[in-house]
Amino acid sequence: MKKGDKSPASQGLFIKRMATAVILINLFVIALSGLSLRRSLLQHEERAVVTAQNLSQVLERYISGAIDKVDVTLLAISDEIEKQVASGGIEGQKVNRFIARQCARLPELDGMRMADLQGNIIYGTDVTAGLKANIADREYFVRLRENPKARLVISKPVVGRVSGKWVIILARRLNKPDGSFSGVVYGVITLESFIKVFASIDVGKQGSITLRDEELGLVARYPEPGKVGSSIGQKTVSSEFLELVKAGRSSGTFHAFSKVDKVERTMSFRRIAGYPLYIITGLSTEEYLADWRDEALKTSVMVVLFFLVTLCLSLLGYRDWVRGKTAVQTMKENLETLVQKRTAELVVATDRAEAASRAKSNFLSSVSHELRTPMTSIFGFAKLIKNKMEADIAPRLDPGDKKAMRSAQQIRSNLDIIVSEGERLTRLINDVLDLAKLDAGRVEWHFDKTDLPEIVNHVVTLSRQQVESKGLSMNVELSNDLPPISADRDRILQVLLNLISNAVKFTERGGITIGACLHDREIIVSVADTGIGINAEDQDKVFDKFQQIGDTLTAKPHGTGLGLAICREIINRHGGRIWVESEHGKGSIFRFVLPLTSEKFSPEEELPQ
Repeated sequence: MKKGDKSPASQGLFIKRMATAVILINLFVIALSGLSLRRSLLQHEERAVVTAQNLSQVLERYISGAIDKVDVTLLAISDEIEKQVASGGIEGQKVNRFIARQCARLPELDGMRMADLQGNIIYGTDVTAGLKANIADREYFVRLRENPKARLVISKPVVGRVSGKWVIILARRLNKPDGSFSGVVYGVITLESFIKVFASIDVGKQGSITLRDEELGLVARYPEPGKVGSSIGQKTVSSEFLELVKAGRSSGTFHAFSKVDKVERTMSFRRIAGYPLYIITGLSTEEYLADWRDEALKTSVMVVLFFLVTLCLSLLGYRDWVRGKTAVQTMKENLETLVQKRTAELVVATDRAEAASRAKSNFLSSVSHELRTPMTSIFGFAKLIKNKMEADIAPRLDPGDKKAMRSAQQIRSNLDIIVSEGERLTRLINDVLDLAKLDAGRVEWHFDKTDLPEIVNHVVTLSRQQVESKGLSMNVELSNDLPPISADRDRILQVLLNLISNAVKFTERGGITIGACLHDREIIVSVADTGIGINAEDQDKVFDKFQQIGDTLTAKPHGTGLGLAICREIINRHGGRIWVESEHGKGSIFRFVLPLTSEKFSPEEELPQ
């Protein structure tokens, strides 16, 4: 046997150990990937449930509020009519004008009308001379006529006798002075108006919003499977929804497969408070899990590639082990080969390092985006926990139980810290994301004809609470001759919000003034404060990335050091410039200039300095 030969026993042992190592490593990677995908799936499903619940709650409040407003208006009209009846008779023109004024205040309504005790429609909107429309056979008219104590009655969908549209009726009884029936006054809401409201809610291409009556009959649905009213009264509902309603639940969430359009959805329903209606929102499982399926596919591909790589490496390792280098000359040649290989790898690594430097901004953008979603969930759930504690747990605590009260206070304090730090980290992530997008040229610019005073007024509205919470005043000084400019409205809005936020941080008394004036074909915009000011040596650094210029009195830095850098990038993209004028202890004035030309700067062009 030659010196470099290996015995069959040693070869078999080496193969077993290598195979065991490869199998264990791959099983670990598969288990870790599976656990990660499982957690990601649960997170996607939880977000879908929360979103569906929030949408149903918003719609429930909207519909309940709309019905409340209509009911209040019906009461006002009935009081006016009953007052005229008690005074000797109804003045038709006066009643028509009064009803028209009330109806005009309610965009939800298609009309408001009055019918006499025989059901003849005699007054109201769209009621013309010679109109012969009678509602005596309507179910809501009969209920009000037969029940002197009836309150607001909401009808099932019907075709309006005046408009000819599918509508629901909200009606109240009219009484004579002796309490006997004298007619009804009612408001009309078209089913189209509900569908328009539903269409404005983003539930995805396969999502749905449904309004059903107390007997679960269909009132309105978006998207509508046919013409408006084609499926009125249809009671095909999922068994999950039916069981929750039968159990007396006024709200709930469930998963169901729709028999109407064959789509699986996560559904959330709520009973309209005080009224015989249900609102149901649904998010398509296929849509909200699309990102997760992409993630699962990519992870599976990576696992397969990892397995192939480990298999190839193990085969190569086995081959090298079998060949076994036994001679000094062979070792020298291998060493020289290895040096050459490492030199080549070093060259490749150098090239990759340069490429990595160019890809830094894209990397930061992707990582920041991936961090923002879990951070939003973290402090969002912290807020939910705090609200739950304040609403349900804290009221039940015994004020005399000091230990429990201290524990509750500590929990509140910890939750406040989570929310505060979460919001702070989210702001940092957003700033990093914006800056990375600007550096990488991935920002989409929309230069349009823009009204600067409108932007300033919007900024004032958004910032007023932040300013007034510190007891500061906010002033606006705009020239009357400001022309429109060609700019990206959202980015200019972002610049002003950043400047005002900085001003609030460093101002304890006095106020903040936003100004703008026209000068030599340019608009100069300023944000001035009465804060602590900036030292002269720091003024050249405030627009640098990650530069935190702190409170010069307390030497404590604030913020992320990115806001002003982002402002400079945005203004440069507009062909303008930004600078600061400040005196220590006497406040600061940040000014930026926007040209009136329509010139746009693409990410590839050299930016003005």
